[in-house]
Amino acid sequence: MKLNTLVPILLGLTCVPAVAGEAGGMAEEGPGVARIVPSPAPPVQRKPALVNFASCNKPIWPKQALREEQTGTVTLRFLIGVDGAVQDSQVVLTSGYPLLDFAALEGIERCRFKPATLNGVPQSGWQRMQYVWTFDSDPKEDGPILAGLQAGIEQRKAEARFQMAMYQLKGGNSLIAKDGEAALKALLPLAEDGMAAAQEALSVAYLTGNGTARDPVLAAQWLRKAAERNFSSAQFSLARLLQTGEGVQRNDKEAFEWYAKAGRGGIQHAYLAMAEIMLDSGDAATTARAVDWLQKMTMPAAHYLLGERYELGRGVAQDLVRAKQLYRQADQSGNVKARHALVRLGEPLAP
Repeated sequence: MKLNTLVPILLGLTCVPAVAGEAGGMAEEGPGVARIVPSPAPPVQRKPALVNFASCNKPIWPKQALREEQTGTVTLRFLIGVDGAVQDSQVVLTSGYPLLDFAALEGIERCRFKPATLNGVPQSGWQRMQYVWTFDSDPKEDGPILAGLQAGIEQRKAEARFQMAMYQLKGGNSLIAKDGEAALKALLPLAEDGMAAAQEALSVAYLTGNGTARDPVLAAQWLRKAAERNFSSAQFSLARLLQTGEGVQRNDKEAFEWYAKAGRGGIQHAYLAMAEIMLDSGDAATTARAVDWLQKMTMPAAHYLLGERYELGRGVAQDLVRAKQLYRQADQSGNVKARHALVRLGEPLAP
């Protein structure tokens, strides 16, 4: 398989609220009675927000996700400001892989929009978009791939059964029909036999509702099994569920432990999540360690996170000067949220 161009899909246009016409008009006198004749309300001219997809830099496919050939669809909602910049963004429906979700959020924040207008006046508003992370397949290779998988299945090779199930679940081969039910039926015995990749695949299917009814509880159960087999992406995903409380009882302490394991497995975002938990701990010594940790990180997102905490006084004493320094450091590394923060704080931007 080869990387496909990331496909952004705009989901409906943000509605600009209509405004009621103002009361008014001329007083018309009748026989002994005066009544108000309202003037006709002026027509409301609404124009939806427009996006120039050429302005959206292609998100970077996370290395860990790429190694594991993670694919999926992320549904986002985001707030377009009156200047056309994305001011906030949130995941509405996960791809099942947090790394792809984070990359999609970073991608939408780089987009530039023409804001919606109401009677010519720019209006802020929420919009939805999907990012489809997928791979291109070469039709010339589809036949040999299918033949190889069939041969492997005849030889009772677990990896061949797994790969066939993943094609059935996600597509990617023109000769293998998508069949979620058949895919899950094939994945289940592999997962029960302890294949961590199959366990993670089942969890993603239950988390996203791909081929089955959505069931975050079952998703968390299969993620835990894969995480316990030292599958780093499953460890990260399980920690995320424990931090948000989806499918499991929220437990920041356990989430922190799984993030630590995922970080040792090569997922850098895990260290950022750990620092965030430490900042919210309420313990001065733990917070101080988190601040020191974030200052040593090279990730732009770490500088932005710390700057946001100093700006808002969350977990640390409010310090706008330090916040601006950190935002500028993150902005110089290409963090779009940091640039928006600098604009909001009235800071001049570097060219």
